[in-house]
Amino acid sequence: MAPPRCKQNRDSGFIDNMVDPSQMFLGSLPLPWWMATFVVVAGRLLFRTDFKKVRPVQVVDSMDQPIFFIHGEDDPVIRSGETRELYDASNNEEDRIWVVPGVGHVSVYPRMPEAYVRRVTSFFRRHIGLIS
Repeated sequence: MAPPRCKQNRDSGFIDNMVDPSQMFLGSLPLPWWMATFVVVAGRLLFRTDFKKVRPVQVVDSMDQPIFFIHGEDDPVIRSGETRELYDASNNEEDRIWVVPGVGHVSVYPRMPEAYVRRVTSFFRRHIGLIS
């Protein structure tokens, strides 16, 4: 028997990597303009990835696995609307989305670990059936 295919869990997803440095913040502090350039260069050097070519919005609708999109509504780095756009673009009725009020960038688990584990576990149980 073949193992089940891995499902997806996305926290603070983005539709593409066209970052506007003027919209990047750490808390309430704006990040310097060179931060986006640093991320792109570091990605190439450390991960051998050209982040300028990363465009999830162009491929999300071709994925046959369900995706659980999770995003903090108050994310200062990637606006939560991008996760909503990815969810809408995926067009998979098995996908789920959870936009959490009062939470920032990749902070849902640290702020709400019990709810996060409960929802993610439920999603994987439903689609894989292996988590007890």
